[in-house]
Amino acid sequence: MRKTLMGKTGIATLIALLSLPACAPVVLVGAGAVVADAVVEKTQGGDGLF
Repeated sequence: MRKTLMGKTGIATLIALLSLPACAPVVLVGAGAVVADAVVEKTQGGDGLF
């Protein structure tokens, strides 16, 4: 039982580590949109996303 639990945990950890690089572009694009929205709000006013 313990070997099976450790195996499943190891596989889950491996999948999580492999998926992190795949999510990085999504996180960066989201951060870029937030920054762009802040710039537009400062220059043109407004309170919403673009």
